[in-house]
Amino acid sequence: MGMSPHGVLDQTQSMWLTCLTRLDMQHHICLITLGGRLGLAPPCQPGVKVDKVLDVGTGTGIWAIQFGDDHPEAEVLGVGLSATQPDVVAANVQFEIDDIDEEWTYTIPFDDIHSRFTSSSIADWKVYLTKCFNHIQPGGFLELQEPEMEFQSDDGTFPASCPLAKYGNLLKEAAAIFGLEYVSVSSSKTLMLEVGFKDVTLSRYKWPINTWPKDPSFKELGDWGFENSNAGLEVIFIALLTRAHKWTREEVDVFLADVRKDLANRTTTPTFRCILLLDGSQKEMESRGLH
Repeated sequence: MGMSPHGVLDQTQSMWLTCLTRLDMQHHICLITLGGRLGLAPPCQPGVKVDKVLDVGTGTGIWAIQFGDDHPEAEVLGVGLSATQPDVVAANVQFEIDDIDEEWTYTIPFDDIHSRFTSSSIADWKVYLTKCFNHIQPGGFLELQEPEMEFQSDDGTFPASCPLAKYGNLLKEAAAIFGLEYVSVSSSKTLMLEVGFKDVTLSRYKWPINTWPKDPSFKELGDWGFENSNAGLEVIFIALLTRAHKWTREEVDVFLADVRKDLANRTTTPTFRCILLLDGSQKEMESRGLH
């Protein structure tokens, strides 16, 4: 499907827009998960004064923009591989195109570094976390928000052999083939401690992936989770399965059709785990006047 005289988006452009829409959708899911908060780190709390903030893998810039609105005194820098952010933003928010796997050249350390859903974008997590550690003020904070790339069920109704259950494993295997990795929760916490972070805490949240929950708040979360998962199937899987796993396009289409059936099945109760790892030394932050 090419570009028509009327400017109809071709397939590549359409999928790119879908990807950007999913990033904003994921931001909204995180807000629902955290009760409207941008994160668990103290600098994310209302009324806290903070100087310099780095948003790694900023995507559409929605997190950085909202943080800048909530903290007008802060200088917020969003970094990503593509210029997909708005042209007009608040004066205290800036965006740069950069590859976080390359050498970091920031000369002034940050009070807070926010890193969300970068797992499959990092070549070496220990190197990445060391860079974060070396560019944070003493007493500053690093918050990682990462999903566990597998679906689970608390009541055992979700079969481990179904296509949706294979979803995460195929992603992790493909990332490894491309020289990337989905970092596990236990290893990421261990790595943070190894590079020098202190007081690393871990918080787990469940994301339903359709509207099976009876609780209204979880049902809303499941509704968003379904849309996010369903919208990302082609964007994520076509390239990974055809290039990394050498599947044919027909094989991919059949697999994705089965995954969509699993996503919509309300007789099982699959959930997706979102993990937040938070590091910080609040006493030092308070001594620097952050309150």
